[in-house]
Amino acid sequence: HPTRTPSVLWVHDMIPERMGFDLSLPVWRQKHAALARAAAYACSSAHTLKDLHKIAPASVAKPAVVAGCGVSPEMTPPSSEEIAAFHDRFVQPKLGGRRYLFMPGHTHNYKNGQLLVQALSRMDCADLAVLVTMPSPEVDHLRAIPRLVVHHEHLSDADLRLAYGCAQALVYPSFYEGFGLPVAEAMACGCPVICSGTSSLREVAGDAAVDRKSTRLNS
Repeated sequence: HPTRTPSVLWVHDMIPERMGFDLSLPVWRQKHAALARAAAYACSSAHTLKDLHKIAPASVAKPAVVAGCGVSPEMTPPSSEEIAAFHDRFVQPKLGGRRYLFMPGHTHNYKNGQLLVQALSRMDCADLAVLVTMPSPEVDHLRAIPRLVVHHEHLSDADLRLAYGCAQALVYPSFYEGFGLPVAEAMACGCPVICSGTSSLREVAGDAAVDRKSTRLNS
């Protein structure tokens, strides 16, 4: 961060502060030095701005805007031909041709992938699959669920779009998000969203998501 030139600081989230990270680590001490030095702020969500003001009270006196995050223009609903081709190329060989739930990114810690494990453990998963994009302990826990097919694979941007567009739903039960880009990406691709109503997720999803607090995942 600049030390003598006035600067606008982009603040994506306050996850380390809210989720109990070790704030003595250099990376987080640098973050708080940047927060203190900034002349103004741009935040990814109104919730992030609210947390910024609460955690760094000196920021209240400085200008701030909510700028949000953008979704790539390539993130659009796939055509029926693209869906059929992705099913033949990916879903059939890797997911057994099953309908699947999609949880991209990390699934551990504050991402709350354990909630998906708990929900699916109470369901008959004979015709269901889960697609994840990053390794984590929850992947092993999902694989222990009887008859559930679980596949882990890093996806290109092109396949990420198709994975959204072909999924039964995005599952995103995170405890805290600065924005929640997968929710916005999923909606852009025509994918139903099941997410928690915490932090910025209600702000991003609006009334297009199914809130886990009011809807049973096994209904």
